[in-house]
Amino acid sequence: MAEQPESDKPAEGTSNKPKKQLTRNEIIRDFLIGFVGWWIISGLVWLGVTNATFTLPSRIWNELLALFELIFLLLFFLTQLIALILLAFRRGWIALGMLSAIALNLMITLFIGLTQNAFCFAPFFVPLR
Repeated sequence: MAEQPESDKPAEGTSNKPKKQLTRNEIIRDFLIGFVGWWIISGLVWLGVTNATFTLPSRIWNELLALFELIFLLLFFLTQLIALILLAFRRGWIALGMLSAIALNLMITLFIGLTQNAFCFAPFFVPLR
């Protein structure tokens, strides 16, 4: 009769070491690295793109510059998405911090959009004299 593998033994290629539990301070540190790091990196890229408006002598050069900025931003956002996915498997708290920063940015954007929309439509609801 063939020997059956013992259930206590790990499968080949896996280790016996248990996963190290993070302390509360390490969790907070990792979360803040992801949260603050996302704001810093995205802010620097945003400042770089918005300040990269040059007055070039030709309309064609201005359109090429806009195309390069668009390609750069698409690659940057794709890189952010890939980094978020990879960090979710490696350092979950950093990924959660990044995701929280993106969610906060979305909430701020929605709030500003709604208040601006309300401000623009206010004259339609005020009676004329």
